[in-house]
Amino acid sequence: MKPFRLITVVLGVMCLFAPASAPQEVRYEVASWQEEGRGNHRAIVEVSEPADAVRVRIPWRRRDPFPERKAILVFDSATGKGIANVVPVTVTQEYGEIIFQPATVPGRYEVYYLPYDPPHWVWDMWGESAKGKYFAPKLTAEPEWLRKHHLTPEELSSGAWRSLPGANVLAIQARTEWDRFDPMEIIATREEVQNLLARYPARSYLTFPEDRRYPIRMFDHLPYRWVERGATQEFVGQAQPGEFYPFQIGIYAARQPVRQLKVTVSDLHGEGGRHIPASAVRVFNLQGTDWLGRRIQRDFSLTTGRVRALWVGVQVPRDASGTYTGTLRLKPQGLEETVITVRLKVSGDVLEDAGDSDNWRLSRLRWLDSTIGLEETAVPPYTPVKVSGKRAEILGRTVRLGQLGFPESITSNGREILASPLSLVVETSAGKARWSSVRQRRVKHNEALIEWQSTAENDLLSQRVQTRLEFDGCMLFTVTLRAKRDVTLRDVWLEVPFRHEVATYMMGMARRGGKRPSSWEWKWHPRRSNNLVWVGDVDAGMQVKLEVNREIWGIPVPPIPAEGASAQAQEQWLISNYLPASWYNEGKGGCTFNETAEAFMMRAYSGQRQMKVGEEMQFLFRLLITPFKPLDRNRWDMRIPLWVGGNIAHIHHAHEPYNPFINYPMLRWRELAESVRTLRENPPLRHKGSLHYPAEGNIDLSQGTLHLRVRVNFDPKAGKAGDPQFNQSLFSLLLANGESIGFYWNIDDRGMRAYLHQPARVDNPYPVLIGSHQPQWRQDEIHTLTLSWGKRFAIYVDGELAAESPHQGTLQASLQGALMRLEGQGFAIQAIKVSRREFSEGAPVEFTPDGDTLLLDTFTDVRNGHTRPQRIAKGEGGFLNDKYNLRRIGDAVELVFSGEPMPVGVNIYYTVRELTNHAPELWALRSLGDEVLVTDVDIYNAPEQSLRVQQEKDLPGGHPWLKEHLVSGYSPAWLQYLGSGEIDAAIATQGLSRWHNFYLEGLRFLIERTGIDGLYLDGIGYDREIMKRVRRVMKKANPNSRIDFHSGDNWSPPWLSEPPLSSPANEYMEHFPYLDTLWLGELYDYNLPPDYWLVEISGIPFGLMGDMLQDGGNPYRGMIYGMTGRERHPSAAHIWQLWDDFGIQDAEMLGYWRKECPVRTDHPDVLVTVYRKKGKSLLALASWAKEDVQVHLQIDWRALGIRPDRCRITAPAVLHVQSPTRFSPDQPIPVPAGKGWLLVLDEDLGTSPLSSSAGLVREDGDSR
Repeated sequence: MKPFRLITVVLGVMCLFAPASAPQEVRYEVASWQEEGRGNHRAIVEVSEPADAVRVRIPWRRRDPFPERKAILVFDSATGKGIANVVPVTVTQEYGEIIFQPATVPGRYEVYYLPYDPPHWVWDMWGESAKGKYFAPKLTAEPEWLRKHHLTPEELSSGAWRSLPGANVLAIQARTEWDRFDPMEIIATREEVQNLLARYPARSYLTFPEDRRYPIRMFDHLPYRWVERGATQEFVGQAQPGEFYPFQIGIYAARQPVRQLKVTVSDLHGEGGRHIPASAVRVFNLQGTDWLGRRIQRDFSLTTGRVRALWVGVQVPRDASGTYTGTLRLKPQGLEETVITVRLKVSGDVLEDAGDSDNWRLSRLRWLDSTIGLEETAVPPYTPVKVSGKRAEILGRTVRLGQLGFPESITSNGREILASPLSLVVETSAGKARWSSVRQRRVKHNEALIEWQSTAENDLLSQRVQTRLEFDGCMLFTVTLRAKRDVTLRDVWLEVPFRHEVATYMMGMARRGGKRPSSWEWKWHPRRSNNLVWVGDVDAGMQVKLEVNREIWGIPVPPIPAEGASAQAQEQWLISNYLPASWYNEGKGGCTFNETAEAFMMRAYSGQRQMKVGEEMQFLFRLLITPFKPLDRNRWDMRIPLWVGGNIAHIHHAHEPYNPFINYPMLRWRELAESVRTLRENPPLRHKGSLHYPAEGNIDLSQGTLHLRVRVNFDPKAGKAGDPQFNQSLFSLLLANGESIGFYWNIDDRGMRAYLHQPARVDNPYPVLIGSHQPQWRQDEIHTLTLSWGKRFAIYVDGELAAESPHQGTLQASLQGALMRLEGQGFAIQAIKVSRREFSEGAPVEFTPDGDTLLLDTFTDVRNGHTRPQRIAKGEGGFLNDKYNLRRIGDAVELVFSGEPMPVGVNIYYTVRELTNHAPELWALRSLGDEVLVTDVDIYNAPEQSLRVQQEKDLPGGHPWLKEHLVSGYSPAWLQYLGSGEIDAAIATQGLSRWHNFYLEGLRFLIERTGIDGLYLDGIGYDREIMKRVRRVMKKANPNSRIDFHSGDNWSPPWLSEPPLSSPANEYMEHFPYLDTLWLGELYDYNLPPDYWLVEISGIPFGLMGDMLQDGGNPYRGMIYGMTGRERHPSAAHIWQLWDDFGIQDAEMLGYWRKECPVRTDHPDVLVTVYRKKGKSLLALASWAKEDVQVHLQIDWRALGIRPDRCRITAPAVLHVQSPTRFSPDQPIPVPAGKGWLLVLDEDLGTSPLSSSAGLVREDGDSR
């Protein structure tokens, strides 16, 4: 943006000084300085003549409330030192009068007028932290200097200091382009506003049409730009064919409030009879389409003295050209009409996407009214709803409806859930209501849903039940009771009789997930949304939710209380505005669960109440029938993230340059598309080849040398630092206790790196890590790489020292069960040599045996997947696993590992709930009031006093950027600093609004334009209606798309004084039908019992599988449920390798919870899950015992299809999980407390035992 120049007339009536004799020119520009201690805004002042004190008048025209409460800091530009002798005489929003003592003359001085120390992330702004708060004024001037210049508080009124020499203001600067106020946040002075009004004495309100390049930002001030230009009634814009062109009309309620504004739009007429119809013009503030596809009307109003933008959009036809002219007639209630003439000049190329590719065009605003994904169709894997009479069938489940509209039967996977029909019982003083005149009709049926309406009545009441069953297993009930006369209702209650054999587990209504109790009680709480419960088994269950309001997602935020208001007042607000009058009934409602002879009975009661004749009462409730779908076998190929060996990249926000901003990835969609393309050019491999030698006897940990002769098989110039996919594996020594030694090429060093890893040392798990630098390497070069240890730990390249550490020896641990491993595709390996002697720089490296050689292998003798080394101190040789190739190059044989490429998926973090302050549409959204953005006060209509009360309390707070540019009427959310130094300070959005339409279009845009095929949701900021649309949009754009969901445990977060007592698995169950994987993480307690794991963490009872997060989880217990710790646990990649080597994709999962699980142990706290294939099974054992135990396996040999006399049980080596070993079927297996085993059970056919990758060796170079 070009520097903005402003001519300011300094009027004597506005200050204590004499009027300036001439206008003062101020230049607005961007400079660069440190944010810490200074803030984002300053004036540059020049002092030309020597003086002990100078005065300067700075016309900063700032909009922040109470500027006198912020410090003024002056720094000498030449020295960078602060000036202590400073006195702010007058500080207003319009100007500041400052007196200071110059140190360097002539010289320039920096006057900072909004100084603070920045918060570096969101937690810095909580509690007593001063981060992000403006410095308060502080007297730093010396008393003697004050007296000398008559600047003491007592002498200021004398005005003697008025004769001090003046300094000149050269510029007003912002720290970054993003921080600058000009041109739309430079306020007009009161005098200028009065002069403006004098020009329009008959006007109640003024209009200021404005181009989209200058979004209207201020609500409480007029921009100087407007008073300079004057009010107008004409807009001229430049658009292209096919473009959706937005513009704004600023409305200033000059003398009267503006209420119930109406806008009439005409056609826009062009040359040759061409026209743009009025139907192509929309006024976003007044009407639109909500998230359910319903047309909505919005009120536009503002109180006297406020400013608000009216945003208008025009869909320009593809064949348009020339100038089009039309009108907008603005008519507030009771005020005069204003006619705005619109002239739109159309030229240039057709914009095929209406302009969506360019952020600055703001054409995406039309997405606010999108109906994408609202079509009533079933989403795969779900099947269309089939109906026969009163019986409906959906995927894996059936429902049979009773005459009153409630289910008589609900089955899942062939199991009946109900012990008797579900019912809503109405009891009056005459007893339980008996209904007559019962009627039922089918209202609607398509592939996505079936709706019935059932009516009944008696002498006192009529009842209407609307029942809706959808393809995903959701049943919605709306029960309306209407009093035919005054009546006392003793109670209205919902009875859900669960079958005993199905009601195995329970979760919800303030009870943790796990085995159900025999009885339970629950009451409503205004600050807890735990009014829902799931009861069931793994293959049949049901959630019941007593609904509040289907138009609200989440608990609404009460208004911030005025001074003196109590927390009880906020709670009362929630009771009145949130809790359902029907179920809550002034605190009389609640729910009980009790074991009876016939059923496990849920009874949701509402208590006694009076109903007047004609009064209606509505009871809403919802059922979710589980599991929603079969477990997805593709789950085993969904491995996150890419950089630790998975095949799905996770792109979070704050990832520069391609997704830096919170919930607005479209800002950098081109960079994102390039990143996705790059990721897919380098797919990860499965069935990766490797070579293993037994370590015991073949290496000395105290002293020795490893030599490797290799050919560089990758491009050392490729990739960027920080991208681990470009690292190249080579050698590792894996110890049974989980410790390791590694030697590999690292992208950050662009050279060889070596480390010692001791994961048990939490403070420093890598006590030694050294890196070398070989930027000159080229592909196909041959090098000798050496790692030596003894008196020092060192790397040598071609005999020359490349890096070293004074660390002596390596690790102090047993080599029993340890393995040496060669792996990776980055090097073609020609020889390996391990010596017991430490290497000396410059010594020749011969790949021939000598007296110190423990292992030498040049791969010249390889049979049946085994290498026969020229020398090996202990053992027969090495074991080759999975894919590899042997190539003869001259006299040498090269071993090259390969693998099977996996398809690369890319998940992106993109949701609602909060929105970056960098969103191009931010100011348009703000003009919609509280429709999209959460507000703490109505900035357009709140009385001035209410606004001041909020501002005086520094509400709503947040990062200074929000305070400086939004000022009031927002709710601060997440905070992230970007690499550029700019701040990404998000603000909260509403639970449900038109922004969700925008979000869905954004999702489509991202999939189509960038190639992302997955969505990562960290919490979910919308209800199941939006989630259905999300899934439809994704499936249509990419049938193989996926959704990964993450949440922390919301049961009782330590930062909340009022624990929610609600589990995410219950809260978000309505979304589970549309998810693919779960990652339930922070705060989860992995030491709780297995029934808690099953119900709250695993997702299995609902048709999902997931992974662990908190502290990496527990790999043994995780595999009981098919979970890994992703990047949070170092075992994940090695467990994935085990999955591939075993072929888990083709196995049937038989968990301990299934009666037909063919393997159990003789200890109740050691559980087994079996992954069964023909003739081969993988057993996951995990202990919940508090002490080490030994267990025997109890095996159903027939069910496994394995002969017990030929069975072998092998524990393959899995790094960070277990060392290789074997057990016989009748042998006791030691299981340490909290740990377990991953065992492969098959028949011994004379093949080689499993190595660390669990592969069976084949001669053809593919050892799977």
